[in-house]
Amino acid sequence: MKHEENGFYYGLNLDTHQKIICERSKLKNPNGFIFGTSGSGRVETARREVAQIIKHANDEVVILDCDGEYEQSGLKYGVKNDMFIDLKGEIAQFNLTADDDAYHINLMDLVIDGSNNEISNKCDMVTAFFEVFVKRPLSQSEKNIIHDAVKTVLAPFAEELKRNNLNYSPESNPTLSDVLLLLEMTHHDEIEENEFLKLVLREKRDYFKAFEYHTNIPDGKAIEIEWHGMSCKLEVMTYVTCVDYVRNKMLLNNISEQRKNIYVYWDDVHLVLNDKP
Repeated sequence: MKHEENGFYYGLNLDTHQKIICERSKLKNPNGFIFGTSGSGRVETARREVAQIIKHANDEVVILDCDGEYEQSGLKYGVKNDMFIDLKGEIAQFNLTADDDAYHINLMDLVIDGSNNEISNKCDMVTAFFEVFVKRPLSQSEKNIIHDAVKTVLAPFAEELKRNNLNYSPESNPTLSDVLLLLEMTHHDEIEENEFLKLVLREKRDYFKAFEYHTNIPDGKAIEIEWHGMSCKLEVMTYVTCVDYVRNKMLLNNISEQRKNIYVYWDDVHLVLNDKP
């Protein structure tokens, strides 16, 4: 592989012993996986690339880290080597204790990108969230219940954004609590007889506390969203929520007049790939 201007260092070629310098964003497919056994240096490898990315003024980094490994390995305080000392990043912890002063992500956040599919896409994301929760695919009738509630909650807000020429307004965006409240009001008489509604609105209602706040993740050059110490189901529910957050960042970037590269690192992504609701 030839060296590329503004490329990143990825190690040494074992045959030629020359440095491997590559500008990954210029590749036909810039995505990648870092494989390795425990303790082999996967996080350190990713952290080294993160440090190089931060040098580029127009690039951002988002790390989804369920175990807080990147912070433990030094991202919070900068990468301490000869070239990259200060990442000037901000570690944002998505705290599932549902404290008011914690960081949160609103699964209902809506971005108006001109596709006219914004609400239907959000319906699919919320459906995926609930499928992880119940650990099975939702029936068509259950999907209809969720889709109707999401559309009812978001449609007026979408029109308000368009009237005000806004693409995104996280402070005023409806939250998951608005959807749950609407479900409670419109299906009150059938909750006890409907297994899905009974589970969501009665038996396991407290599961959603941490997901009912407005998004307050601060902007920054490097953002790490971490969560740990919870059940596998809550971990995957949080992953779904964080993926939606990243998707919204991408949508906003696509419609921005000053587009930039956004690098996303998913630690332990197998939690999502292995989950079969």
